[in-house]
Amino acid sequence: MPSSACWDWAVKSSSAVVETDPVTPPNRLSASSTLSYEQCPAKFYFAKIAKLPEESGKEAMLGNFVHEVLQALYEMPSEARTIESGTSLLRQYWDRKWRLQIRRLRMSQEEEKAWRWQAYWCVEELFKMEKPKERTFEGLEKKVTGKIGDTQFLGFVDRYHREDALVVGDYKTGKHDPRFVDDKVFQMGVYAILGEQTFDEPVSHAELIFLKSGDLFRIETDKRVRQQAEDKVQTVVDSLAESASTGKFETHTSRLCDWCSFKSVCPAWQ
Repeated sequence: MPSSACWDWAVKSSSAVVETDPVTPPNRLSASSTLSYEQCPAKFYFAKIAKLPEESGKEAMLGNFVHEVLQALYEMPSEARTIESGTSLLRQYWDRKWRLQIRRLRMSQEEEKAWRWQAYWCVEELFKMEKPKERTFEGLEKKVTGKIGDTQFLGFVDRYHREDALVVGDYKTGKHDPRFVDDKVFQMGVYAILGEQTFDEPVSHAELIFLKSGDLFRIETDKRVRQQAEDKVQTVVDSLAESASTGKFETHTSRLCDWCSFKSVCPAWQ
């Protein structure tokens, strides 16, 4: 966390609000940053405007690790996509990159072993959910961009394929939590809107692939889902504009604070 010497932009804290001079909001949002502002405007301020360092936790690192392995798996020739290839890729990426990354978290040997086992479990579950040798995708880890209302958006689709129309897919390495279903549907609505602008063709469905539990949720990205996404974006954009113009960003405390990189500088936790 930054020392007091890093606070040249002079945030003044009250019991529940981060206060600063009027600021300029980011010129581009994503589904995750929109949800971040909705969950806690102060966290959004620290990350996206003040740009304080944000450390990745073990859950985020697990997601990135598994995503890289699955991208490499589906870039292989179809006949080579075996469970043995998947576990081999896990070892290669662990040795090449993730061993050093994860050890920055200073986990115990038991915790590190459990973390690696979760990654293995996610890859193994994929083979139970589908047959990688038989899957054909139009693209992997594709950047999608466009406008929602007057706001520029950016996102990354883990994979997409064509049925009657395009279907976008998103891997999830966290647990399926019914409390956050609306957030996931919002994210898929955003991807559908941006996908149509990027690919210039309809996106009919989105798939949420929960690798830990082996659950696949297929969402029809119809007019209702898109309208709900557009409405949420507009609500957040309007609120963000007001926060930026007044320099006041509220804190919203919740269990999510336990995973926040800015807890030590947040006025709600002083």
